[in-house]
Amino acid sequence: MKNKLFVIWYLFLSIALLIHFSITILYNSPVNPITYKYYPAIQSYMQPLFNQNWKLFAPDPVSNNHKLLVKGYYKGENGKENETQWIDVTELLVTELHKNRLTPLRLAVAQITTSTIETVNKYATDQMKAEASVTEDNTQKGISDNDRPSYEELINHAINGDGAYPRELIVLRGASSNALYKTFGRHFDEIIIRINIERFPDYYDYIMEEDVEIETIYIQIPKIPYKEISEL
Repeated sequence: MKNKLFVIWYLFLSIALLIHFSITILYNSPVNPITYKYYPAIQSYMQPLFNQNWKLFAPDPVSNNHKLLVKGYYKGENGKENETQWIDVTELLVTELHKNRLTPLRLAVAQITTSTIETVNKYATDQMKAEASVTEDNTQKGISDNDRPSYEELINHAINGDGAYPRELIVLRGASSNALYKTFGRHFDEIIIRINIERFPDYYDYIMEEDVEIETIYIQIPKIPYKEISEL
């Protein structure tokens, strides 16, 4: 009797595990005719207890593209302020990097990329604080954190000589000024830095929805002085 129960229990567990791992494999597999046909059933089984995604391998998988752009301002012979077109600093750096994979520029590119992301995150934090400050809950609690200067206010203080530029902006300012100098062979008076952000939807959204598009937004930093520099 015990052997019979053991066999039944063994078969039950084997079938259950086989079904579970089969569905898990389909859930994590690239979209194909089978996963497309049984997508609702697979999602119903996996959500929410067995939910998995690529965050299992990367805590914060890349879903955005960041491009660093800069525009230079200078006074002409007639005293009138002139401006350049937008220069894609990121593309210039990547092009130089592809010419020589062993160049020390790789470290500079990594630092610029990190500084770009830090700047985006700080603007995003300011936006979240601004949205939270208008809620009834935060109004009642009187969150003191909202009284701190915003990131853009810190930049304006630095421009006016009342404080230092944030570390990441010092990096972006140097890289942007260098890109302008290399492109036009001259120095400038002021620059405007812009970070373009392309947000990509989840992969399944491309398959399951027809009107999915890449969202493009940008962050523009106030006009700051040009950094006279000829080499990165």
